[in-house]
Parts: sequence; structure tokens; C-alpha cells
Amino acid sequence: ALATDQRQCACDIVALIHNFAYQRPAWEVFDWVRPVRLNAHPSPAEMICGLRCEFIDWQRGSLVDRAPLRSTAALPGWYATLSLQTAMMYLQTQTFTGGDPKVVAELVGAARPQDDFEQLRVWQMKLWLANARQWNDHLTASEMEQVRVNGSRGVELARRLGAARGLAITLIAFAAALRVECPAEAFPLAKEAADIASHLGAGFALEQAKRIILPAMARVQAAPENLPLVRAEIAASSERQQLAAAAQWAFSSLSLYAPSDPAAFLRLFAVVNRTMGIDRRRDLEAAGITLPDDLSPLMLATAHLSLVEAVKDVLATMDQTIAAARRTQGTV
Repeated sequence: ALATDQRQCACDIVALIHNFAYQRPAWEVFDWVRPVRLNAHPSPAEMICGLRCEFIDWQRGSLVDRAPLRSTAALPGWYATLSLQTAMMYLQTQTFTGGDPKVVAELVGAARPQDDFEQLRVWQMKLWLANARQWNDHLTASEMEQVRVNGSRGVELARRLGAARGLAITLIAFAAALRVECPAEAFPLAKEAADIASHLGAGFALEQAKRIILPAMARVQAAPENLPLVRAEIAASSERQQLAAAAQWAFSSLSLYAPSDPAAFLRLFAVVNRTMGIDRRRDLEAAGITLPDDLSPLMLATAHLSLVEAVKDVLATMDQTIAAARRTQGTV
């Protein structure tokens, strides 16, 4: 279609397969239809492709010139025309890219599912919303209890529907929402999701589950054979330009690697803060890294550092830790 300049046809094709294309290890399919501009009257296919492209750009650390949603009055005119699935995609992008979580929660709560599969998508969105909130904030005890309620309902519905892939994604969303505050509860959920994803050959879901499982395993036993597993996943995510995933891996593994070179993780913190709007100081503090009271010099020093370069710095630090662990193991 692209070779014969049929861009709308190409967009229609990508929109029809968008979930499968998104769950590939790389996102080249969406690059084929760029640029997709969400103008005043986009077609349904353009909306699907454009929203996925925005979310992918954020995950690559390259989403710029976008005003996050601050009120329902700021909703684009085409929002009212969206199907529930596409509306959830729009809200997922807003959830992770700085939209007001209260506004997003209000819109998710107003969704009216037409069937059980749409209801499952709503439960998943509520869990992802809680997960995104934790990137920059803590959840209260009552909010964590609501996470448990939403997660249990979603998992129960997915089991009743017999939707193996839907169950794996729901378990991952549930585990992600629990990971920061309640890691012991998150681990078995992620393990079940990984088992399902492995059976289905669903590599994208398996990778998401491993982001919770591997750092937890390595913390329990920081053996030379466990540390490289985490490092390999970060490198693989970076090579596929899934930089949000690479950064998430790195922050969840801080306690394993940070003592070798705290400066590398401080640089990553600053770049992620600047390019993705995420403040992960809690992870640094938990790993014993002290942030300066005045962040201005750090932000200024990393103003021209890309997310790709910051991740490479962290990988070099990990190599030092792994080499030291192997030398220590060799002397025992």
C-alpha cells in the first residue's frame, strides 16, 4: 500500500492489526505509517495509529510538544466518537504521559462497556492507572485496597471468559499496580502471567512479567548468574528502542547495581525526569542514593544527554558490578 502511495489503506491495515503489531518486540509497523496527524477530523484508523504512535514515542523518550490532559474541557473534539477500546488507548497514553490522574480516572469510570471483554479492558485500565500513579507518587492504604478489588475482579472475569491472553495481561497489570507497595503480592501474579505468556508464545507479555520477576529474584539471590539476566533484559529493551521499559528495568534493579556507580543512576533519573515526566527519587532513596537538595546542576549537566545514552551509562555500571561479583565468586 505504501509503495503505491495508498497511505489511507496502509493506515487501515495497521489499525486492524494494531494490538498484534504493538505486541511485537519492535514497533516498525507503526513507523511505516508515520506521520499520523490527529487533526480536527481524523478517521478511526488514523486515531488508532496516531494514539499508538504517541505512546510509542513516549516509550522511546521522544514525545515532544504535547499538552497533557488537565481537564475534561481539554478533550479533543473527536474523543466522543471513539469506540471504548480506542478511548482506553487514548487514556492509557494520557495515564503514562502526564495527564491529570483524577481526570483520567473520571473518564475511565464513566466508560460503559458493551460486553464482558470491554469490561475486562476497563479493569485493566484501572490497574494501569494505579501503576502510573506510583511512578510519581504513593497510593494510600484505601487506594491500595481498591487496587486489590479491581485486580481480583479483573482476574476473576478473565478466568470466567477463558481468555488466556486477557488473563495474562490482567495479571501483569495487577502485579504492576502492587509491585512498589506490595512486592510479595505482586510476585506470584507476575509468575502466573509469565507461565501463561510462555505457553502462548506471547513474548511481549512475557517481557512485561519478567520486569517484575527477575529483579525480585536477583534481590533474593544476587548471584553472578542472576545479575546478567536483568542486565540482558535492559540491553534488549534498549536495542528495540523500548526505552521506557529499559528505564523501568533499571529503576527496579537499583539496589543491585547502584553502589558501583551512583552517578550513572543519577543521570538516568534526571534524563527520565526531563524526557518522560517521571520522578523516581523514591527508587534512588531506597537504594541508598542521596539526591542533592538542589537538582538544578544535575538537570543542567544532563540537558543534552539522551535517554539512549543514559541507559548505556547504566549498562556500563552493571557490567562493573557483574565483573566484580564473578571475581568474588571465583575466590570463594
